[in-house]
Amino acid sequence: MISFVESSMTFSFSDSDIFQIEKSPTYLDLQNGTKVCECIVADTSKTHILLIEAKSSFSNPKKNIEHFSSNVCDITEKFINSLLLYYGLLLKRPYKTVSDLPENLQLSEVITKKYRIIPVLIINKFEKEWLPPVKEALNNKIKQFSFSKILLLEDTQVLTKEMAIKLKIVQE
Repeated sequence: MISFVESSMTFSFSDSDIFQIEKSPTYLDLQNGTKVCECIVADTSKTHILLIEAKSSFSNPKKNIEHFSSNVCDITEKFINSLLLYYGLLLKRPYKTVSDLPENLQLSEVITKKYRIIPVLIINKFEKEWLPPVKEALNNKIKQFSFSKILLLEDTQVLTKEMAIKLKIVQE
């Protein structure tokens, strides 16, 4: 079991299901200003791959449009970079430093299970009524990139900590 705390939320997943991309040797070697999400998780019970980004705060979509737009761009960049790095590892690109993927995120598993890829943003201490505009903005931004259609990327899910606890993504 791998457990870690991010944005005052505790995450815990089986070793065979989680790739902590932020701590991977490949990412640490490439870093140089590249932003990625916290982790990539195989939810084998639902055949999903979750790209998980945790935030302790996010701009109120109705108060500060410029800062809100900046937050949306930042999260979109993290999801895109994480997905590209993950696919690079799946395809065994010749990175200078290579990271091992966990068992349930290996290419053979991804092909066999036909995983659906879902970006998930979890915002701690966020008003539930602010979620729909964040979700809409993220989905609109991500859909500007043709790879989202090519890879059949699912709509981004935006959750509060409480919602993530109910879905067993975050621990109480």
